[in-house]
Parts: sequence; C-alpha cells; structure tokens
Amino acid sequence: MTIPKWAPRDIVIEYRRYLTEDELSREFLREEKQRVATVPPEEWKATNVLTKPAYFRDFDNWYKNELERLAFYRRLIYDSRSKDIWEALERNASRQTCVTCKKTFHLMYAHRCWLARQAAINRPKDTPREKREKLQRIVTLAKELRIVLSASPYFDDRWFIAEQMTGEKIAPNYYGTAYAKAMLDWRNKRSNSSKLDALSRTDSHWLLGLYNNLTLGQILRWLHDDATMQSKSAPIVKQAKSSRASRNYFALLLRDFHEQLFKRPLSKTIELVTNVTLDLSDIDAITDADVRALVRARK
Repeated sequence: MTIPKWAPRDIVIEYRRYLTEDELSREFLREEKQRVATVPPEEWKATNVLTKPAYFRDFDNWYKNELERLAFYRRLIYDSRSKDIWEALERNASRQTCVTCKKTFHLMYAHRCWLARQAAINRPKDTPREKREKLQRIVTLAKELRIVLSASPYFDDRWFIAEQMTGEKIAPNYYGTAYAKAMLDWRNKRSNSSKLDALSRTDSHWLLGLYNNLTLGQILRWLHDDATMQSKSAPIVKQAKSSRASRNYFALLLRDFHEQLFKRPLSKTIELVTNVTLDLSDIDAITDADVRALVRARK
C-alpha cells in the first residue's frame, strides 16, 4: 500500500519499526513454543512461577496490545481522517518556539495519544463514593504503616530501597513478565549486537540511581499525599460505567494535553484524534458538539 505524501516521516518510520517488531515477535513465539514443549513438567515447575499455559497466555495478552499499537500507527498513516489531524496539529505546532519539540512533535503526540488510550481503556470504573472510600483506605493504611515502621528496629528510615535490590531483581520487574526476558535472550542470540542487553542494564542502573536515597517512609508519605489529593479531586468522567466513558475519558485527557501544548483545546482535532485513536465510526464516534459539551462541563 502506497504511503500518503502527507503522512509524517517519523510516524512512517515508527510504523515500519513496529512491523519489524511484529515479525520478530511471531518468529519468537513459534520457536518458544517448540522450546517449551521439550521442557519436562518437573523441570519447568522448578524454574518457572507460571504454568506453561499461563506463560503463553501472558505473552498473548502482551502481543494483543502490540498488535493494537501497530494498528494505531497504521491508522495515523492510512486513515483518511489522519490527514486533517496532522495538518491541524502542524499549524498549531508551528507556533512553538522549541526547536526540539518541533523535531520530535509527531512521535511525541502519537505517544501521548497511545498513553491516553491505555488510560481510557483501563480507567477506574468506580462511582465518586467508591473512589473516595478506596483512596481513603490507602491514606489510612499508608499513615498507619509509616507510624509502625518508624518505631520498628527492623525497618528504620535508613532502610534504602536500592540497597535491598540487585540489578538482577530490578530488571525482570522493569520488563514486567517472564516472556520479556526470554524474548530479550532470544533476540541477543540472533544478533551480534548487544544493544538490547545494554538497554536492560542501563534501565536497571537508572532505576537504582533514582531510588538510591529513597526510603520506605518517603514512599509511604508520597503514597499518603497522592491518595489524599486524588480522593479530593473530581472524577474525569462522571458516569464511569457508561458505554461512552472510555471515549469521553480519552477526549478529556487530550483536551488537557492540548491546553498544555497549544493553550487551546482544539475541539475539532480532539474529535478526529479520538475517533482515529479508538477506531470509532458511525454511532460510536464522538462529534465536535460532544467534545465542546465535555470541555464546557469540565471547566
């Protein structure tokens, strides 16, 4: 399929990168299934927390998310509505004085849209009362635990998080799941390049440096303060369990981002971006009037 001339070059490059990632992921899955099938049950149980079905179910969930992201970038290039999106965004981005922002604008914007999509899909579905009650429980427990720990001879305020962790423990947590490490090892065996392995070490060392002076008491204080603030804030979407809650949630997150970036909501652009990002059409699509109503209600 021919790439439209209006498609931003960096978005096209990112899309092609995800195409390559998809090919590698499918090849890894074929080889990994063959490898796992040869591992005796006793040996697998001794070296893995997850059962074999759960291991691949975990991978399938991750891979489904990656396919959705690939489809998202495809729509940013091939969906006819995306032409109007990029033209409108570029007009407003041209007013920015930050040269670095201009160079990375398209990818930065797409990345923020993807994060907003994930947040909208996985949004809290509590009523305002349920939200307050759950967060207040966190506030209470964080405060109680901090008081108990401050009087404990085992975990005092000098108990630094980084001192209790090694790079080997942090890295798997950073990548999130068992298959991620298996895929990383598989890719490194296929290539003479150690860029991915170096990346894992860099990320681990960065995390260690970031948390080197972080104590349990500081974490609990942050948790207490953040939960307190959230418990007092109004929900982004009032009807969190409605069929259009994800759509409205995304649109309002995008509105906040536009205000931060452009000093204006750009309601028509929010309409287009919401429908393209969430792949909405016809009866499910959001309209410019819907966006304007959400923005007015949010003020």
